[in-house]
Order: sequence, then structure tokens, then C-alpha cells
Amino acid sequence: MIKRVLSYSAAVVLGVAAGVVSALVMSGLWSGKQPMEFSDVNVDGWVSDFAVGSDQASPYVRARVARNGLLALATSEAVYFMRNADNEGRPLSEDCDYQISGGKLPAGWWSITLYQTSDS
Repeated sequence: MIKRVLSYSAAVVLGVAAGVVSALVMSGLWSGKQPMEFSDVNVDGWVSDFAVGSDQASPYVRARVARNGLLALATSEAVYFMRNADNEGRPLSEDCDYQISGGKLPAGWWSITLYQTSDS
């Protein structure tokens, strides 16, 4: 009987620990990474996750969005691309001037928003 209780207790403790660690890592609170560095889309260093703002977003995606302070619209309304480093891989800095260029975008409108992360 005691062996069974200890086995169940160990399983519960390990399950809770695994859940807490995975939530902290995926939300960017423990890994040292920015929350959206776990994205599944990368276009020339600009990252996104098409699950952001969708009904299919997993709890981990929702944690990343909340951690990033993004009030995400539905994916039919907006797609969010983010970048934390320049073309040479250096972290973006307020001490530098940056130029964003490109061609015509297939969208009705677009905008650029700058955020200061809590790591800065």
C-alpha cells in the first residue's frame, strides 16, 4: 500500500514539474529566449507563427502571445512578424539606425510597431 502511494505521489510530482517547466520554457520565461523565438515561420530573419490569433492556438502559443504583450487579431485580419536581431545577428539597439525595405506587400495595409522587451 505504501509503495503504491509513493509511486502515485512521485508520478504526480513529476507530471506537475514537467508541466511547469514546459510552460515556463515555451512562454519564454525560463529559456532566456524571447517568446516569439519559438515561431514556425521564418522569412529572412523575420519570424511569425500563424497560430497567433487563431482559434487553433495551443496553450503554449497563447502563453507566448501573452508574454509578448501582443493583443493578437485573428489571422484573417493580421499576421505578426517580429525581429530581434539585425542582418549580422546582433541584437537590435536604440543606439543604431535601421532601414526596412522591400517591395509591394499583398495587403490592404501594413504597419510597423516597436516594442522594448523586458530583457533590454
